[in-house]
Amino acid sequence: MGLEVYDENNKIILSKDFSKKHYDMEVGYPVYNEMMDTMGLHVVDVNFDGYKDVIILNNFFGAHGNTWYDCWLWDVKTSSFVASESFAEICNPSLDPDNN
Repeated sequence: MGLEVYDENNKIILSKDFSKKHYDMEVGYPVYNEMMDTMGLHVVDVNFDGYKDVIILNNFFGAHGNTWYDCWLWDVKTSSFVASESFAEICNPSLDPDNN
């Protein structure tokens, strides 16, 4: 399981392998391969810069269904996605485009 994003010239601009569990942050949250469906993938402007970014469900657990996402922000200067480590640390992120 994985994700590959191509540009209009068929060049890979984002590639991520989810075939093996990995551990994010020091606390070790595993990626559950069974969650890697369309419900866990979102293409949305996370940082409100006018460019679409990619977020993928990383983990959910607990009595309240807490969620964490991996996030890649579009970098216009390099025409590529860059991992956002700080976004991955936010529990239950919610985007508010009206208030940025």
